[in-house]
Amino acid sequence: MSRDAELDAFVDLLRGATPDPAILADARAATLTRAGASLGSAGGAALLGKALAVLALGVGLALGVVLAFDGAVLRVDMPVARGPLPKAPPERASIATPSSPARSIPAPPIAAPSIAAPSVAPERVATPAPAATARPVAAPVERRAKPADAPVARLPLQLDVGAVPVIPSGPSAPSETMAEALRDYAGERYVEAAVSLQRVVEGRSGDRADRVSQAEFFLAKCLYHMGLYHASAAAFDEVTQRGAAHPYFDASLTWLAMLAERLPEPSGVIASVGRYDAAQLSALDRGETRRHYHHLRYLLGRARYGERRFAEAVALLSGVPESSPHGLEARFFEGIAHVRMRSAQPALRAFGRVIDAVESGRTGGHDEPARMRDLAWMSVARLYYSLAMQQPSGRDAHASELLGHAIAAWRNIPLESEYWLDSFFEETWALYVAGQPARALGHVHALQSPYFRERAHPEALVVRSMIQFEHCQWDAVEHGLSGFHARFDPQLDAAERALRMAQRNEDAFRMLVAVRAHNSRVPGPARAAVRAAFDERTLLRHLEEVRALDREQRRLGRVLAGSLETSLHTRVAADLAVLRSLAVDRTGEMARERLARVVAELRERMNQMDTIELELATQRRMELERPNPAPMEPPTGGRIVAVQGDQLWPWDGEWWRDELPFYFQEIENRCGR
Repeated sequence: MSRDAELDAFVDLLRGATPDPAILADARAATLTRAGASLGSAGGAALLGKALAVLALGVGLALGVVLAFDGAVLRVDMPVARGPLPKAPPERASIATPSSPARSIPAPPIAAPSIAAPSVAPERVATPAPAATARPVAAPVERRAKPADAPVARLPLQLDVGAVPVIPSGPSAPSETMAEALRDYAGERYVEAAVSLQRVVEGRSGDRADRVSQAEFFLAKCLYHMGLYHASAAAFDEVTQRGAAHPYFDASLTWLAMLAERLPEPSGVIASVGRYDAAQLSALDRGETRRHYHHLRYLLGRARYGERRFAEAVALLSGVPESSPHGLEARFFEGIAHVRMRSAQPALRAFGRVIDAVESGRTGGHDEPARMRDLAWMSVARLYYSLAMQQPSGRDAHASELLGHAIAAWRNIPLESEYWLDSFFEETWALYVAGQPARALGHVHALQSPYFRERAHPEALVVRSMIQFEHCQWDAVEHGLSGFHARFDPQLDAAERALRMAQRNEDAFRMLVAVRAHNSRVPGPARAAVRAAFDERTLLRHLEEVRALDREQRRLGRVLAGSLETSLHTRVAADLAVLRSLAVDRTGEMARERLARVVAELRERMNQMDTIELELATQRRMELERPNPAPMEPPTGGRIVAVQGDQLWPWDGEWWRDELPFYFQEIENRCGR
């Protein structure tokens, strides 16, 4: 059933239970208008926020590694060799390796920070053998949701803005319906007030236009007080769509800030705030409303970012102080906006301010400061990596310096971070590009540990095969190809079947819910990959938005239990039904995109390994004609050791958690002998 057909069926159901079909038709038309406007603005912001790439030049096929934060995407292309693979590794400039990584963010060019192993050996802790099942070291945390049915906030008197006194006589006198609504509001009888205000908004009270505008504003406030936050946001959206022509346009600002704090997904509120300018916000830059002013500055900066007005976004975001709970996010988005404007050094400074603020405890009460610090380090590393890839030929020393900065930044992300696994894999690419094959192979070895079995990066095996091919270790390449296909061919087949199961957005949404509940029909070999793809903050926040709408629909039945036959109930029920339908569609679309990405990336890895396999067959034939006397290493590769300061621990088949970042795998170059 199409979305319009579902909505028609819903309205028909309501029409059969209420006495006034005309009101229902008007409510449906108004709801679709508001919902369509909101979807357009939110969809546009999502589209504009998607591809942030600082182009990686040099070696060919791209492996996309994406960092997403609330709709902003910092994408850096990781290189994979294209065309005929070289028989010997190309010459690369060496990278200086001081004894300890830098903790500050240097502005290029300066002395390269460390990419050597730290000199202090962490404590050795026993971990399961490879055959045992172990929990991932950096398993994704379960995202915290908004309170299921939080008590409705009571507002201090000074925030209850916009009240118009009741005028007993004259041309602006309210109708008895409007006067009674205002008395009910003043007495905190919000349900009774909202029922009367809806009649005024519908034009059934005979009030003048200025009183109808007042009723629209007060109705939005009533819905907030009743805990119907999505319905309140839709009502405020209706007010702000009229802009300054609405007499309560400015008065709505504070309420939008409070709604953004209540809603799991504030994109609709961001769209409403985007209708203001900075000068209109400045009226709140005082006393008791200054906290809301800083929040609104952040939201308006987000809106300008989504509109690709990056310079305006930077100006707004840079004005959010560190003392604000949104200060860290403002600095982060400021850095991303500079990246979008291709301004590397201002971006690095902005990310550095995030890191310095967290390290010094100036977090403004942010509830996840460590996460913000790790996101900033990831962004710094990816930016330096991109700058290194853009260096023209003949500037190998400068490229090596930039790679050193990138590796040092990745190393500042702790092992317990939810971003450690991605950062560790990305560091593997940088080590490969930097010409340090033993360390890159050690990283690949760590990524194959049982800790990460369900979150494996298949492209790590591509890196290993490329390094082994460049060193003419044909047996090791062949062994790696066999293991790759045995492991990932079934996963690709299962992922393709899962994608066919999610042809529609509604199907993908149901799959997302089932996967999160460990009750899905996703084919077994792909379950871990699909769950990892679905365990992403932006997607889970949209899922929580649907659940919040479900809770709000249940709350509607409770707070309006005695008013089910009113047009207010009809309006709010229709609003919530449409908003939920749009939220399900949007969340399902996002889930399907992530599932399609899993399939596309697996296919790309297959193509890359197939290319290596073809080149391997060519090289094998050449060695039959011109034998190479140099011996090959074992098919599993050379000796593996963990180097921790002045301690060297040979790997004996047992995994140790503290050794993961410090593995080296020896490799001999038998090409050209």
